[in-house]
Amino acid sequence: MLDGGFPCGRITEVCGQPGIGKTQFCLQTCLTVQLPKWCSGLSGEAVFIDTEGSFMTKRLFQMGESLVTHCNKRIVPELKKLLSLSAKESADTDEGSAYAKVLASLPTPESLLRGVHYIRCTDYLQLLAATRRLPDFCRYHPDATVNFAKLRLQVRLIVVDSVALPFRYEFDCIPQRNRLLAALSQALLSVAGSQNAAVIVTNQITTRFNAMDGRDTSFNETGGNQLVPALGDSWGHICSIRLLLERSFDDRGQLAKLLKHPGRPPGTARYQVTVRLFDFWLCPGDFTTRLTPSQASCLLPFGPATRASVTTTSALP
Repeated sequence: MLDGGFPCGRITEVCGQPGIGKTQFCLQTCLTVQLPKWCSGLSGEAVFIDTEGSFMTKRLFQMGESLVTHCNKRIVPELKKLLSLSAKESADTDEGSAYAKVLASLPTPESLLRGVHYIRCTDYLQLLAATRRLPDFCRYHPDATVNFAKLRLQVRLIVVDSVALPFRYEFDCIPQRNRLLAALSQALLSVAGSQNAAVIVTNQITTRFNAMDGRDTSFNETGGNQLVPALGDSWGHICSIRLLLERSFDDRGQLAKLLKHPGRPPGTARYQVTVRLFDFWLCPGDFTTRLTPSQASCLLPFGPATRASVTTTSALP
């Protein structure tokens, strides 16, 4: 649905109603970006900028444990088979040591938590300041385990959850708000370009009324409310990709709708927030097909390593 995933160097917006799973989605991307490159990750770290106070360390650790369990069940047995086969058929220890290094590169729940850097912002001034200081943070951030050196962070994902809260209610002057949003986007795109990182922002939704007679309209013009992303059309033009999360009417999970993409048509996928991670289904027409992990990796986060982006390894049974 996303042509391999979320591209680096661009802004992707995830919008939806409260409680639909936007923060859960962002937490999962913070974990999958840390996977090794051979496992459709980027071996990078994530910066999570929280404006709503919805970041939950306990939930992140729970999802990290599920991701590690998924890797141990699906990946480690195959690697051990290859390692054993290499030891039997070849006297060359280089291949065996390569497999051993691959096994050692798999993450642990603790290492996944260390790879997520949390920044709390309570207003738009703090948010703008945080984004402008991100290049310095990525360049010179002291590692707690190394007292004598400052290490460069390989930040490959920047999350802002959410961009709407600091700007939506604090401005009576819409042009001024749009100028500040443009400055925010430029700061995010600048650090995304220098770090070759993906940027994901969450947004709230609002109701758009018919300007002619005051009645509500819907997407298909059949009546009802028209729910649209907040912050107006100016912000909508800044985002390269827009994904809408909403509840399905048949009680079969939620729907992820692709509203905007530079190279893909609109699409829909079902998902479900579970105790583990996101579960995804594909919705071609009137029927639903359960996805394999490799197919699910094409739906979310970020794309093949050849495009400098990451794919999600969804913890499907």
